[in-house]
Amino acid sequence: MSPLLSYVSFNNEMENIMISVTAYPTIEWIRNRACDRGAVLRSHARLPLTGSFSDRIVSQLRPLLQETVAVDHNIWVATPDGEIEVNLVLQKGQRKIAICLSARYRAESKHADALTMVYGGYDALYRVNSDRSDRALNDLIYSLMCDKPSWFSNYGRLVTGRKASEESILTSSIRASEAPIMLDLDHVYMERMKLCKANDWVIDFEKALNTTSGTQAA
Repeated sequence: MSPLLSYVSFNNEMENIMISVTAYPTIEWIRNRACDRGAVLRSHARLPLTGSFSDRIVSQLRPLLQETVAVDHNIWVATPDGEIEVNLVLQKGQRKIAICLSARYRAESKHADALTMVYGGYDALYRVNSDRSDRALNDLIYSLMCDKPSWFSNYGRLVTGRKASEESILTSSIRASEAPIMLDLDHVYMERMKLCKANDWVIDFEKALNTTSGTQAA
């Protein structure tokens, strides 16, 4: 083999190796990786949805958003670990974000969130752990507005800022825009997982797939 062909062959081999171990996968890699495990079928016997707090969020959020933003709620995403609830979905054009609510003081697995984001096709997933007060509702909507200002109307940005607590306004001004933890207050905690930031979810996603594949094999 000529030196040139050997060089090309070596480069191709190294490229394949790098693709298999990269921590920053392409969207095509994500879809293929997810398809490797498949998704479970819908079950008719499902746990009840979180309830009225998600309805209150939808009711307060709709008038604040741009007309181009579609709102859906009470969605179930089929994953290898079963169906996982997504309380609220916002979509603008081809971009979708998911908002998942936790009962106060209940820790949710990041593994499940990573599965939900990938299998649901979301650009970002927001995990909210809060009480059910109006204060928590106003602060989580304000934090969401700070992260997606172009999704809110001028009226929505104005109203949201007026209703937010001083704590959340101060927190939003201090925290870096790309920080995973968006709110960490006594009444509301909000954490974000972004598809474009591999460090947010890849490790949890792989662990979740390995866990579910081991369970299915057993």
